[in-house]
Amino acid sequence: MQSYQFIKTFFLSFISLLLFVASLNFFMDPNWTFSHSHALNNIQKASNERIQKSNVLYFRESNYDALLLGSSRVTFFNQYDFKSLKTYNYAVSLAMPQEYEAYIDFAKKQNKKDFNTIYIGVDFYGSNKNMQSQTNAKEIFYDIQTCCYRYKLLFSIDSLKTTLQSLKMALKNDPGYRSYKRNNITMSAPRDKESVRKDVESKTVKEYMGNIHEYQFNVKLKETLMSLKKKNPHTKFVIFTTPTSDVYLKKLFELGHKEAYKQWLTLLVDVFGEVYHFMDFNTVTKNYSDYYIDYHHLFPRYTSWIVDRLQKRENSNIPKDFGILLNNKNIESYLKNI
Repeated sequence: MQSYQFIKTFFLSFISLLLFVASLNFFMDPNWTFSHSHALNNIQKASNERIQKSNVLYFRESNYDALLLGSSRVTFFNQYDFKSLKTYNYAVSLAMPQEYEAYIDFAKKQNKKDFNTIYIGVDFYGSNKNMQSQTNAKEIFYDIQTCCYRYKLLFSIDSLKTTLQSLKMALKNDPGYRSYKRNNITMSAPRDKESVRKDVESKTVKEYMGNIHEYQFNVKLKETLMSLKKKNPHTKFVIFTTPTSDVYLKKLFELGHKEAYKQWLTLLVDVFGEVYHFMDFNTVTKNYSDYYIDYHHLFPRYTSWIVDRLQKRENSNIPKDFGILLNNKNIESYLKNI
């Protein structure tokens, strides 16, 4: 009898614990599979943006005019700054050009129509043959579409970990280095200029994202980008280079990557006809302690300057040398003057 009572108590306790975990995960929704929003889940940890942002497209209504792709540098863009087009920010950490096609196809499927425009923020490390994506997009999309997927996540210990981290940030009202609001807007805690300067100037080559110390130009990059255009013939592609601190750019040149940098820009112009170029020596990149979180991420409030350039909107606050439109007419003279 005592044994029966123990087993009964154990199972009741276990079921109660599972229900508590599921309820807490539902309340916080760390995987973005539901749409409810409240004060305690409006600061969300970016545990896996590839999964979280794909979940938003799959489980919520998807009706967008434009798509924004890129790496973590582009995650800081506010999708609502693209005022003339309803845009979804599908940028994810360490995104590589080889991934774009799969994510565009998935987004188009959920959107049930072609996108009018696809904006892509490209990084120099994306041209690195020795830098590959660590995530299989097909596996992500397959899992999302399996039966009871979002309900299974409610019982996940990984989900609970993200839930508790997000809850802690909300209670402290501290977004940390990078977190999200429920409407896919990124937040970042402020940093003082001196800490940014020290951080940027102390970074070693091996600490730079993108395996840049083992760089080889990817000769298949052009083929990859041409395929995007071919498979999306009714979509306009707007390409821009993501700005980094000039310290980072100087280090690339010191490493002997200057010619590869020129080759990269030439290739982008060749494939897309033009590219909005921000990754050069200009007022913003030189004064990185004023504008950057670290050596390569702009504070969210300054990403709107890039959007204004892309949408050809006048903004007197933008330094005149921040963003140059490169095309077949001026690319050669620009490269000669670097």
